[in-house]
Amino acid sequence: MDSYEKQLETSWQINSKAWAESIRQEKIKSRITVTNPAILKTILSRNPQTVLDIGCGEGWLARELSQHGIAVTGIDGSESLIEEAKKLGGGTYHWLNYNQFAECPEKIGTEFDLVVLNFSLLSEDIQPVLQACRKVTNEQGVVVIQTLHPSTIIQSQNERYENGWRIEDFHGMGDGYKANMPWYFRTLSTWITDIHQAGLQLVDCDEPIEPLNGKPLSLILIATPK
Repeated sequence: MDSYEKQLETSWQINSKAWAESIRQEKIKSRITVTNPAILKTILSRNPQTVLDIGCGEGWLARELSQHGIAVTGIDGSESLIEEAKKLGGGTYHWLNYNQFAECPEKIGTEFDLVVLNFSLLSEDIQPVLQACRKVTNEQGVVVIQTLHPSTIIQSQNERYENGWRIEDFHGMGDGYKANMPWYFRTLSTWITDIHQAGLQLVDCDEPIEPLNGKPLSLILIATPK
């Protein structure tokens, strides 16, 4: 594991309590106004009965989906976030990092109607996870990814539009964050290539808009097994 990947994993262990508080107290405005409703709308439009939430955190999405009668299984590499999710309910949760999931995806179930990765694909090498997603969906299943819109990094940070590691300092997301989080930025063409090379076929996408400035805030990609 390289240094950025290790820092990424460690940051979620250090910041788990702060993150849970940010979600519980609705500190992240963009999630409340745009991205949470967008991912819920996308998932519910597919009418799944079973959902696998990869990188489920403290389980907010599982709890929302459970109110619609959907059975949700969640995995996350942060033990403390999984413990929080178990306390709050809404699904079946497993403490499992992405490498463990990729090595044996069937251990947490198969034949899911939908697999969702909601702002949770943060590593440079996402091929193993996407390939594992393909293995646990049923024949009509879909994989739904929500990520930061690739254009946002140019709009807000004046950075070059190219693949590479960036640093999240959690500014404006609440208090208590003690470690910055490395995350890997990829261009739109790289997202498409990664999805294709993982044995998935991109079938639809959406670009939720920030209502005040009219600019795309996130990118939702929907793929099916080839």
